[in-house]
Amino acid sequence: MNNMKYDIYDKPKSYVEWLLLSLQQLVAVFGATILIPIIIGINPALGLMTAGIGTLLYILWTKKSAVFLGSSGTFIPLLAGLSLGNPTLLILGVVTIGVVYIVIGTIVRFTGTAWLKNILTPVIVGPIIMILGISLVAYSITWFGLDATITGGSSLSLVQWMTLGISTITFIITTLFVLKGNKLTKTYSIIIGLVISSIVAIIINLIIGGGLPTLSDMGNFVVENPFKSVISTWKEFSFSNVSFIQLVPFIIIAFVSMAEHIGDHTVLSATVNRDLLQDPGLNKTLQAQGFATLAAGLFGSTPVTTYGESTASVAISKVSSKYVIGGAAVLAIIISFTPLLTLLAYIPTAVFGGLSLLLYCFIFLNGLNVLLNSKIDFSNQKNLLIVSSMILIGTAVTLIPSYSYIFIGIDVFKVGDISFQISGLMLPLIIGVLMQALLPDEKND
Repeated sequence: MNNMKYDIYDKPKSYVEWLLLSLQQLVAVFGATILIPIIIGINPALGLMTAGIGTLLYILWTKKSAVFLGSSGTFIPLLAGLSLGNPTLLILGVVTIGVVYIVIGTIVRFTGTAWLKNILTPVIVGPIIMILGISLVAYSITWFGLDATITGGSSLSLVQWMTLGISTITFIITTLFVLKGNKLTKTYSIIIGLVISSIVAIIINLIIGGGLPTLSDMGNFVVENPFKSVISTWKEFSFSNVSFIQLVPFIIIAFVSMAEHIGDHTVLSATVNRDLLQDPGLNKTLQAQGFATLAAGLFGSTPVTTYGESTASVAISKVSSKYVIGGAAVLAIIISFTPLLTLLAYIPTAVFGGLSLLLYCFIFLNGLNVLLNSKIDFSNQKNLLIVSSMILIGTAVTLIPSYSYIFIGIDVFKVGDISFQISGLMLPLIIGVLMQALLPDEKND
């Protein structure tokens, strides 16, 4: 038994409740799902549409697992650094990631999961999820209005003080409903926090005469019909614009994101009290994400991956119904073809900052839960060294301004237009796996 209000096969009791729960799930993933395409320079409506399509493919393929698949920040370095301005590389790179997932999922189907679990052990997966949570806080810092102080050393302006206030109010209100609300308000805590904070933000914006930043203020924010974006991307497609070596980083980053995939399913398994890595099985979840990413690539969009924000929302609302998650996917597709996406983007980013910080805290805690629930022996110095090294190095590479922007790490080599970069997730994963394989185990010795 688990403590889910609605488990995988449960339907909400009414269509109104179904709509509200699906809308809340979409709210939880909305910010990052459209922000990542904006950063990369892709139509956010297209990113929202392919996230919805990918989520439906995932649910249909796995049948026994439901989680929202959204645009992943893991791939920002490659998409922004390599494929920006090269639609052919964008399409083939994302398709390559999808194919890698399908191939590994198929291999796991016939060989079992032992070999992959021996590489991506809890002592590796836990820190990777924690680093992801830390990395994503960079979004919240920007939306909180603190980025100018951190990166430039300047004092906060009136607008930034207002932004900080709204973000803090959003975080506090939502957290109070999560911790102290009754059964009903806990279920809808995210959407309640969004509505109350948005009203407060609109009132403050009217008082100060506008000026609070919104998603629509971002330079790359251009919303158009998703199919128009697909057509324009494929018009520029040509195999002559890509060499095989340019696809190698996409193959490698696929394995990095698998750690996130396994971690999300490990945490979700603990939340719903069902081992999703056994049933429906890691092979099916990997294949499902592969098919979803493959579809996104063919549409000229960003890769999609299981979302920490989605698992965090499930943990908060106690709703893991495939009907609710599927409903959120359908809403995402519908909204991508309507002016509603543009209207939502005029909500001050401070509101999304407060909501995101709470969700990213849950992502960090998800990683911590992986370590705790796996009963790792921390009296063993080897385990402590692996976890601490991964977290410290991953945080430094991801967040230190001198290393560049969010998720963009250290350039390993660059020859002409071909480059390869180790991100704040890839570097600690490589280090963790090597330490796990090469360091002596004091207790076994």
